[in-house]
Amino acid sequence: MQSHCYRGVMPRHADPEQRRREIALGVIHVMIQHGIEAVSLRRVADAAGVSMGRVQHYFATKDDLLVHACLTITELAEDRYIKGDTDPRARLRHLLMQAIPTNDIGIAALSAWYMFITAAVAHPRVAAVIREAWTSLHDEITSLTYELGDTSPETTANLLAAVLDGICLRVINGALSPAEARSVLDRSLDRLLPGECGLAQTPR
Repeated sequence: MQSHCYRGVMPRHADPEQRRREIALGVIHVMIQHGIEAVSLRRVADAAGVSMGRVQHYFATKDDLLVHACLTITELAEDRYIKGDTDPRARLRHLLMQAIPTNDIGIAALSAWYMFITAAVAHPRVAAVIREAWTSLHDEITSLTYELGDTSPETTANLLAAVLDGICLRVINGALSPAEARSVLDRSLDRLLPGECGLAQTPR
């Protein structure tokens, strides 16, 4: 994994949000290189290519850094999910497929995400971000499976989320290639939501 893909010099005239995101990517770089416990204001400053004072301007503590980096990963995932397609099956497939990493940057972000999950027990604010992300994903999957006419959308959403977690873990540890992962996910979708589940129900 080439974790340097998250490292770089911040543009001189970057706006505050861009600066905060670049610093968050610096956090991810440190996590991938050294582990989450190694995250510090100084190490993140070095990784982001800024002064330690600049990092402290936006983030007072290590916990603040971790929370924002975790939020940034969820925002990057949301940015990739476009709700424009009117076909619920296509939207569901896109929602799930975009979670499968296809390059070094995606693998680094996903690896950091699982580090956050592991560390959440000791970091309540990080745990809150993760719970919110999981709830949002579950609600969106449930809504789409309901539109497809599934009779147990909540259960199907839990099954699909569990399948997706397993697939993603196997990609980041090298057991599955991205292409193999997409194939497994497509087969899982076909089994859990056969083609005849296509007529949207009218919400009550």
